[in-house]
Formats: sequence, C-alpha cells, structure tokens
Amino acid sequence: MSERYQEDEISPVATYDLITAIVKHAAHDKSVLVLGLTLAGVLDGSVARYVHLIADFVESVDWKNVHDFEAFASCLYPFMHEDDLEQFVMEFTAHSENKISKTLVLNYIIHIITKNKEPRMLDAEAKLSGLGMKEKGQMTTQEFLNAMETISPLANEQLVIRLVHECMLTIGYSVAPVKRLASIAAYITLLQICTLLKEHICERVEKARQKEREVVTKLSSSKSLVPETGKIITMTEIKKLAFNIARQRQAGNRQSQVPYEDDMYWNSRPNTRDSLF
Repeated sequence: MSERYQEDEISPVATYDLITAIVKHAAHDKSVLVLGLTLAGVLDGSVARYVHLIADFVESVDWKNVHDFEAFASCLYPFMHEDDLEQFVMEFTAHSENKISKTLVLNYIIHIITKNKEPRMLDAEAKLSGLGMKEKGQMTTQEFLNAMETISPLANEQLVIRLVHECMLTIGYSVAPVKRLASIAAYITLLQICTLLKEHICERVEKARQKEREVVTKLSSSKSLVPETGKIITMTEIKKLAFNIARQRQAGNRQSQVPYEDDMYWNSRPNTRDSLF
C-alpha cells in the first residue's frame, strides 16, 4: 500500500478499507474468503492462483445438470479411484443440494481446500512426503526444488523458485510444512496441463451427457441448474488485468520525461504481469 499510494496518511486508510471489505464479503463470497486467508497467511499464495486456475475450467463448461460434475471431476482428478470419485461426487451433490452452477462448483472446490480435502493437493502432499527430507513433514527450499524435478521435471523453474520464495517469506522460516508446499506443487502440475485439460473437460462432459441412461427432461434439468449469483473470477481475466496494468505503467513511464526520484511504485517494482504468476 505504501508503494501504491506513497502517502503516509492514505496508505493506512486504504489498508483499513481493503480489510473491512474482505471481512464484509468473505462470508458469502468464497473467492474473497480465499483472498482474506491468503493475505492473513493462513493459506499459501499458490492457493489463490490454484483456485482461479480451476475457475477457468469451471467457466469453460456449459453446465446443464448436476450429473455434469462427475465428468468434470473425472478430468480434473484422473488419478482418483472409481469408488473415491463416486464418493466425491456424492459429497458435492449433498453440499450443493442437488443443484448445479459455476458458482456452486467453484465454491465447493474452495470448500474442500479450506477443509484440507482437495484431491490434487492431497495427492501432491503424498508425493512430496515420499521424497527425501531432513526434517519429517518439512522441506527446505532446495529439498522442494529437488522434489519438483522428480514430480514435474518440465515445470517452469523460475516460477517454482518464486512461489517457494514467497512461501518462505510468508511463514518467516527457512523450512516450510509439506502440507503448505503441496499447494504449490498442485498449482504447478495443473498449470502445465491447463490448455489440454480445458479442451478435454468440455469433450468429456458432452460425451457423458450423450451416454446418460436416464432421460433428463428440460423440466428436471432446469430444476438442477440454478441462476448464477455473480461472475466467477478466472485466471485468464486476472492475467488480462495484470497485462493492462503493466501497459498503463509503461505508458506512464514513456509520458513522464523526468522520473520522480521517490516514485518507488513505478520505478522499483518488478514487472506487474510477471510478478503475479
């Protein structure tokens, strides 16, 4: 905030307004809840990235019936056994009260993340726990980097380093719990296949509808599909926003003939777009 506003009187007020808004809206907006928990250090920053990346997949599906979730989940979590997948779908159905919408799907994903029950993060935690570490349940930066070379050898090394560095800065130690690092691993591995997975999810959902044995009438379908309560925020939209901010900053630099000596925000911050992802 100090870098953004550069005024001692404005920064505290802006910070207060931000925190107040998060507290106000977190109760009925799960995405805001994730933001609040991330800023508080309860969740790692990679969790917010992960949620909005999954929002891209949710947004790509033309949801029509609660049965669509099974096909969606089978693509998002291909490593789940059939019984586990069935139980997972049943839990979603109960949580959503047999309704379907983009908001309901994303809210459920956030719900299981906050309950430490998200399948990809649990899978990443199990993989990390099976690799070498000096302290049980904790990893140093180098140990995690070595583990990621095994788990995801084609991952963007600079991104992995940046995320684990952010993690260490947040917790204030030179080692981090495997459970926290698992969210980074889950995000990185999902990011690598996001383009292919997005196309595959839509195809899988459509094929599942064609194979559906039960005759679903328009009336019963409409009872399952509920109106959206708001627009979900996807990673694609966040990247576009970051790109526009970066362009505005560059334009401001070009228009300013004499740079401000104390302009810490525009002159010393890393590239806005690169620093987010």
